[in-house]
Amino acid sequence: MNRKQLCFGQTELLSTYLFSFIAGILSRETYERNGRSISVYHRKTDPRKVAQCPDIAAEVFDALEWLEAYTAVPYPFAKYDLVILPGFQYGGMEHTGSTLYNDRRMFLNESATLNERLSRSALIAHETAHMWFGDYVTMEWFDDVWTKEVFANYLSP
Repeated sequence: MNRKQLCFGQTELLSTYLFSFIAGILSRETYERNGRSISVYHRKTDPRKVAQCPDIAAEVFDALEWLEAYTAVPYPFAKYDLVILPGFQYGGMEHTGSTLYNDRRMFLNESATLNERLSRSALIAHETAHMWFGDYVTMEWFDDVWTKEVFANYLSP
């Protein structure tokens, strides 16, 4: 039996609700801008859907750059990747360094409306804002979870 051992380096301290572990057969598309690298993991095989990955990555880069400029705080974690999952129960979830997204919210139909495209952009902006408000600055107890949502909603279109 072939085995592979993976070792992970120590990460920044994080709240336990932000821990995520994803396993499965995923494809990876990697994009770079201004020395930053982002990987998009997905299970889609439809070439029309996969062709949207560069646009999705560009929206993430834009959101990261805008938030860094607005907050005057550099992106606070070692990496930023995203995983687009079929059937994911939420639109997105801001796990530190790897945001999870619902495939139907990210991969749009060819005839997507302006509202659908704006909805995807707003979701990306919202989840990216959580990297600062909810991940980097985390509430002391989950009773105050509304605070991170208010900041993320305020900072997304």
